[in-house]
Amino acid sequence: MSVWIIGSGAQGRVILDILRTSRPAEEINFIDDDQTLWGKSINGARVICGLDKALQHYDGGTEMIVAIGNPELRLCIAGRLAKAGVPIANAIHPSAVVLPSATIGVGNMVGATAVINTGAQIGNHTIVNTGAVVEHDCVVNDGAAVSPGAHLGGRVVLGKYAFVGTGAIVLSRVQVGAGAVIAAGAVVTHDVPERVLAMGVPGRIVERLNESFDWKRVM
Repeated sequence: MSVWIIGSGAQGRVILDILRTSRPAEEINFIDDDQTLWGKSINGARVICGLDKALQHYDGGTEMIVAIGNPELRLCIAGRLAKAGVPIANAIHPSAVVLPSATIGVGNMVGATAVINTGAQIGNHTIVNTGAVVEHDCVVNDGAAVSPGAHLGGRVVLGKYAFVGTGAIVLSRVQVGAGAVIAAGAVVTHDVPERVLAMGVPGRIVERLNESFDWKRVM
């Protein structure tokens, strides 16, 4: 079975290399709505076409994975794939440690040397990035992201779309609300409500986020 990666940017290139390492025998291509890329090669993988055309001509036999940094857009595209009945791939680097009692949904990226510990529950279309640690009994809901080197203590809950920045630490049993953003290097000691930006040591809420929040600020 081949794999199509939706999005040929940085996230897509990371997923490409993970899939090449974990599934070396399979053909991997990109799907991207930027028409200037169609027919071109990115890191040795061909950009076939845009998403509309890919779904229009989809005839089975190919898995897809969404490689879009913006979590809301990532889940929106994932919804289109589900509606079309497209099988969804996971991209899990062989050096990642996923304990047998952990559960992982579909469409997830788990980077090199990441750890997903006992009893952790990983939803769908999440990112557990390079060297990140998701400790025992954590719940990482759909679309959430744990950035490189970030650590979640035991029984942490990340809400839908929640984002934990590079090197941040969320202490055990803390709940991070849907759409909340934890800044790089923060140490979060108490629950964080939905759609806020928290930063510092200890983490403090510095901004309330609305739908116009620019995700590029944290990616």
